[in-house]
Amino acid sequence: MPTESCKKNIEGMKPPTYCPGTICDEIQGDINDYCKHNGLGGDVPVPQNSSAGKCWCCCSCVALGTPIEVTAGFYRPIEAIERGTYVLATGGSMTEWQEEKVTDIGGIAPGVPLDFCYTAYFKLADGGQRIITSTADHLYLVPGGVLQPVQDLRPGEKVMQADGKTATVSAVIVGQFSGGVRNFSLGAFDPSKHPTDPYKGHLINTFNLVTADLAVQNAFYAGNVPTRLLAAVEPDLAPIGSAAFFEKFDTTFHQQVMRDPAQWPKGFKALAPALVNVPPSALAYFTAEQAADIQEKEGHQNLGNSEALANFKYLRAFFRGFYPDLYYVADWTNDTPNAWYFNSADQNYVVLSGGLLRLHTLGTSGLTTILTHLVAQSRGYTCTGSADYWGAARFLREVWFGELYLDYVERGYDEIAATFELVKPEHAQPDPANICSAPGLACRLQALKRAQAFKGVPECALPPPALAVSSASADGLDQVKVTFSAKVFRGSASFPDHYNIDKDVTVLKADVATDNLSVTLSVKGLRPATGYRVVVSGIVSESGQFLSPDHNSAEFKTE
Repeated sequence: MPTESCKKNIEGMKPPTYCPGTICDEIQGDINDYCKHNGLGGDVPVPQNSSAGKCWCCCSCVALGTPIEVTAGFYRPIEAIERGTYVLATGGSMTEWQEEKVTDIGGIAPGVPLDFCYTAYFKLADGGQRIITSTADHLYLVPGGVLQPVQDLRPGEKVMQADGKTATVSAVIVGQFSGGVRNFSLGAFDPSKHPTDPYKGHLINTFNLVTADLAVQNAFYAGNVPTRLLAAVEPDLAPIGSAAFFEKFDTTFHQQVMRDPAQWPKGFKALAPALVNVPPSALAYFTAEQAADIQEKEGHQNLGNSEALANFKYLRAFFRGFYPDLYYVADWTNDTPNAWYFNSADQNYVVLSGGLLRLHTLGTSGLTTILTHLVAQSRGYTCTGSADYWGAARFLREVWFGELYLDYVERGYDEIAATFELVKPEHAQPDPANICSAPGLACRLQALKRAQAFKGVPECALPPPALAVSSASADGLDQVKVTFSAKVFRGSASFPDHYNIDKDVTVLKADVATDNLSVTLSVKGLRPATGYRVVVSGIVSESGQFLSPDHNSAEFKTE
């Protein structure tokens, strides 16, 4: 089967199909050239329009410079292995080593940064150390004659040495690698060819450790390796680098290596801890409680999933073309699913956490919806519901022009709605004391839906104004009483010119009530049984708040 990361990524594609048969094997060189050109990791699906229809392939290899045993006691660096040459190979039983011919090569040249590779540190039976860098899917032989990908190896576990002894996993570190990767096939892999030892002729001596060739890896991707030939993996295995990983395993050596670049192989950079110190004033996409709920429901995430980071890098390049004043950051090791906008030292920042980027509910459409929300906040729509509305109504139309908007806004809505479903009901409700920041998730979905037809920000997303016109009523035909939501400053409320009544009604005088909550207008020109609207302007509250332009009028009717 494919690695979990690659499998999950392909399942989210259209169609969710890994290319069957030998399709990926035959074009592996071109796939690797594409990965080289774009700096993509092994978890990023590469689209193919093949003879079998639309499907997906992936990249995978081990680092250049890794020694491979070619004859007894003699090793060559993996990049020196070419088609037609021979290397020593064995099977899962390791009963004998014999020469096998190299039939195919795959790899990525040095200098191209791969977002995520795995550097594994092993302690040999004699006390020596081995360090091997590879993509996440590189398969190691473990006790029992079965294979296990490096991304599933954990501190303290055992792998097989070429001499039949076992080595202990000291640490597996996730990071960026630009030293080049490579692997090779020793003929086609057919488990039925050797029923008692299916891996025979496809396991090689990689720097004293036994690993699989490219043919087995491709079969692993395609689901052609029987489950009985793979090591059983804990269903809820904590991903390397996650909080649960550090809680469950002895990571003393792991953390020591993380802090000491001198122990990293050339071209490798370990993932840094959470980088961004988000200020308290930052505008968050989710409340803290909502983010915690989503994180709990999402469960463990694979920090080495390069597909999610590739999506961000694409969107970052895309949005820079529209909004170059914003600085876009992926805080990859921050596992709290959230996004923020803030300004610091006159620089606008848009930060998406790794926990958000890796959510299974979000794809390009949902992330675009979140990014346009943050763009709207940078343009002054600071209340959450207003940013939802204007982000989808104005800025999403800008980045996805014409008919593209119709596709992306609908898919984005569905992905956001699926993400909101991860929040507990008690945390999805509006906060009456802070509607601006927390209008409730149902209201936010309403804002996104209304944005698709320019129907305006829903009332549920608008916080009560600091000062508003509450009502108006006529007292006979010569007076109109205007009531306010808060006490008005008498000096601003006593000017007749600050009140306008339609249908040629003249305001002669404005008397502010003793409680400062209402004003009685002396007027001329009212007619019986007639409806009117009074519009107020230029008035401030006692605390200096301006009258809301969305709540500055009221209707009334004479008797």
